[in-house]
Amino acid sequence: MIEISVDTSMFDSVADMITGQQAARIYVLAIVDTLENGKTVAVREISKRTGLDRAFVKERIKRSTVRYGDLRGQLFASRRGISLTRFPSTTQNATGVYTRAWGRPQTLQSAFIAGVKGGTGPMERRTGATFNQAFRRVGAERLPIRKLYGPNIFGTFLTDKNGKVRALILKRMKDQLPQNITRRLRSILARKYKYGMRV
Repeated sequence: MIEISVDTSMFDSVADMITGQQAARIYVLAIVDTLENGKTVAVREISKRTGLDRAFVKERIKRSTVRYGDLRGQLFASRRGISLTRFPSTTQNATGVYTRAWGRPQTLQSAFIAGVKGGTGPMERRTGATFNQAFRRVGAERLPIRKLYGPNIFGTFLTDKNGKVRALILKRMKDQLPQNITRRLRSILARKYKYGMRV
């Protein structure tokens, strides 16, 4: 989880121009904007590091609901396992399964790729199609086998080496929050003075 909050004391001048309720609305909308800014960075960096499709990564990063009484918001990442074959670098070779899913090339010995009808997830099972999955033998015998997974979004999001992804997300949100508050304030003031609206 990555959290952002508003220190309203930094924007005391806002109270002189609009009501408290209007100010709270500005802060809430600005936090939502900032969370979306952070999510954009997260999707870009995680996709770049893992090779996963951006749309796939985006589906697995969520933001919390921002409430008027609690001017904070969080970004969350999915802990769900991701099939190793979802990573574009994963292929079978003579000795096992080759992949760069963890950012470096490696071959997983005693592993293989096989087509599984209906896949292994609920959505895949509903389609009835055949999906390639990576498996590894447990022991010297042909069976049992276990399905192989790559790094999940949560791991890359929060625990990548040196916390680079997390640091980039936090920097983006820290830079954008005051800009988003200012932009939202200008928008409300423009409507207020142009149309004489109570916003």
